Amino acid sequence: MNRSTHVFDLPGVPIRHALRDCHKRLNSLLQDSQTPLENRLARLAQAARDTDACQDWARWLSEGKNACDDFGMVMARCRAAVNILHDDEHMPTDPAQRARLESLMVTALLLDGLMNARRDSQAGLAPLLPINDLRKYMVTEEQILNAEVDFAWRRFVEAYAQRLFALLQAVTPLGRGWLAGMKYRLAIVLLERHVNILKQNPEAAFDDTPPRLKPADWPPLFWRVIKTR
Repeated sequence: MNRSTHVFDLPGVPIRHALRDCHKRLNSLLQDSQTPLENRLARLAQAARDTDACQDWARWLSEGKNACDDFGMVMARCRAAVNILHDDEHMPTDPAQRARLESLMVTALLLDGLMNARRDSQAGLAPLLPINDLRKYMVTEEQILNAEVDFAWRRFVEAYAQRLFALLQAVTPLGRGWLAGMKYRLAIVLLERHVNILKQNPEAAFDDTPPRLKPADWPPLFWRVIKTR
């Protein structure tokens, strides 16, 4: 699955560095559509520094050939990925805060699934999106493969963005404490900004280059981080 590196680089989201180092390899292997998926995943595992983590990741990706019927199944897939991605050494000791941080990581993966729906389809994987919702809004896999931004795709992205906003709202207690919570507040506002970009420009999900923040975006983002406690 062609995961978006900048989503995994959010401040305050502990990710195994060895696994993150493999993203470029993973992207290039999964973009090689002429090679069977299983062979590409085997090559990834052989190239990995963190063998156990990357084998877990490869297994997760291999299971991604199966579509998720509803949003609950997508959430479950993302939570399984969080168990592979997070680093226990840097997770909060408080159970409530730990659960919120895991939810933040799940939200990042949900956003990533939307941003990479076309790339996943091209790689021979089912998009990490709820099939029932796609059917509800009459979005087909062919439309995703062809990057067709019509009224149906716009409605789907708008509804999906609202779900992501609700999840981000639920994890705001992570940001309590002016200094201790600053890295989490920054992660939350960055994710909110990316969701807003996609909500306003649904075609951005199909861009070869994921949406990036402009210099002018940073001052208001930092102001939100500083003023919120």
